Amino acid sequence: GRDLGLGGEMWWYVLVTAAVAQSSGGAIFGFATDSDAAGGSPTTLLSSVSYAAATLIAGFRYATQLPALLTYERYLVFLVTIATADWTAGTVESGLVTNIQASDLYDSGFLVA
Repeated sequence: GRDLGLGGEMWWYVLVTAAVAQSSGGAIFGFATDSDAAGGSPTTLLSSVSYAAATLIAGFRYATQLPALLTYERYLVFLVTIATADWTAGTVESGLVTNIQASDLYDSGFLVA
């Protein structure tokens, strides 16, 4: 494995890649750790606020910096707590990065006013 150590910032991000379809409710995203690879009893370290399904459109991003003093077990777990009704569509990805994109990227030929 690769140990990134305490040499710099580490960020956890969530990106909605296809819009969520849900009749009602929303979701909370969580970052957890567990000693079990299956994530059977994770300890939540960070969580987002509750987002309404209408907010979770393609391109929606949530990111937060990881505190250096968190205690991590062997495995990291991405949690999605879905409120009220199941999603009928939508895809979400999550990951860890050492730097976070702070601006939007646009294809050439588009004017942003």
